[in-house]
Amino acid sequence: MLSKKSHSKIMPYLVEFMILFSAVILLSVCACNNSGSGPDTESPQGTVSNIYGCKMFDTPRAGYRTPSGLTCIEYEYDENGLLSLRHINAGFNCCTDISADFSLEDGVIIVTEKEGGEYCHCLCLYDVDYEIDNVPAGSYKINIVELYINETESPIEFDIELSEGTTGNYCVTRDYYPWGAGVYAGQ
Repeated sequence: MLSKKSHSKIMPYLVEFMILFSAVILLSVCACNNSGSGPDTESPQGTVSNIYGCKMFDTPRAGYRTPSGLTCIEYEYDENGLLSLRHINAGFNCCTDISADFSLEDGVIIVTEKEGGEYCHCLCLYDVDYEIDNVPAGSYKINIVELYINETESPIEFDIELSEGTTGNYCVTRDYYPWGAGVYAGQ
């Protein structure tokens, strides 16, 4: 057993050790809970938010403002890092489930359109809304990878400068099925 004199010599070191040990534990816990997933470090995440179609341009009350021979991207960017894209006249199978994959690689935002499920013998034009969260302001190239474009056609690819309140559009002409005036194949 320690004498009173030895105990009083060890006590200040013990207190220092306990304070230091507690600080190390506290810092370790804080570091483990900070996974780098705050708003400034999250990678962009995309979703398909709405799908409108299958369009029938030959109906008198269709009211479409973008002709069927164009495929366009309308975009809007807000102060929260949300990039909203609407692909107008996107070509998909009439019967499938529409989805997309999203990536940001070397300053290129890539939306790869996909479909799955049941297929039928027709293609339709749709308006598809995409939302991509956590996109930092800056210069980008937008690349939409479409399913039914000809090898000779220009892809939807354009440069964009994103800052608060950025809006705009970009269009490409398509003159083959399912694009073109009055195109509707039905099922």
